[in-house]
Amino acid sequence: MKNTQLQLEQKILAGALIICGLGAVALAFTLPTTGESAAAAAGKSAAKLELTPLAALMERFSKPVVVTKPGENQPVFISRMIGYYPANGKIEPVDKTKELPGVGITPLWLLRYGLGIDDMSVRDADPDVDGFSNLEEYQGLTDPTDKLSRPPIITKLRVKKFTAIPFSLEFRGLTQGAENIFSYQLSFKGKSRLLKENDIIEGYRIGKYQKKEVEKFNEKTNSKEVIDVSELEVTFLKLNETLTLVLRKTQESDESTVDLVLQIPEVKVEPSTVKRGDNFKILGTEYQLVKAGPEGAVIRPAGENDPQKLIKVPMLGANVSTLSP
Repeated sequence: MKNTQLQLEQKILAGALIICGLGAVALAFTLPTTGESAAAAAGKSAAKLELTPLAALMERFSKPVVVTKPGENQPVFISRMIGYYPANGKIEPVDKTKELPGVGITPLWLLRYGLGIDDMSVRDADPDVDGFSNLEEYQGLTDPTDKLSRPPIITKLRVKKFTAIPFSLEFRGLTQGAENIFSYQLSFKGKSRLLKENDIIEGYRIGKYQKKEVEKFNEKTNSKEVIDVSELEVTFLKLNETLTLVLRKTQESDESTVDLVLQIPEVKVEPSTVKRGDNFKILGTEYQLVKAGPEGAVIRPAGENDPQKLIKVPMLGANVSTLSP
């Protein structure tokens, strides 16, 4: 009984499907063709409407643009990236060769090394853990995925602490001895010294003396006076820095120190505390501290006297984008 009822229901369902199919076929024969519909919309007959250009245009937009390299037959696929810019709320094509706003790196460079272009933090990331961010590697033209490829390590040097140690020098007078040899009286670091030309005191060499006088009108006496402004040269040998001391005028110098640190994993400055004029090493390369102050330091490669080779070292925590190596 159940089998008979099931067969009857199946026959009824099949009949309904056949009726629906025949109805759909009849409806299709009564509808206008694509050409007839387009012609009706344009006010033209179906016989005069040409569909070939339309089909070619649709095919063109359905395929990517393909160009050929100059002098080669190999096709090159050209695509466009679309980006959203929160700053102006625009969605527009991305120029792969133009630095991304807020990142400072081109999409082309990021894609070359497999880095994301949809994350603002990509500029500060350090994929190869060499102490240099992607932005620094981009600016230094190095590989951010290779630990051995990095910008000059000196660009990560910072002044952790500055200690001012000033001292004064004063040329107080001179005496003439036998054979016209002069002795010069100096106040050096608060102590009186009697020195001759070419004498060395704590890294300073006494240089040439030059007799100088100037006339100055004295309003109190209403007359001209001759003033002794003789000069004595003193050279700081470590930096080959010459100071000109004027008679009875104090000249300032300093032996300030800085504590240096490298923002690179497992790389140290030796020694880390350096006095002005002294040398230090980074990975075997020797540098000399030329100047120190609360804003940072100035160094140079040891033995280098070219002013163009001076390197500025900022204080730790200072906002610095680039440094000259």
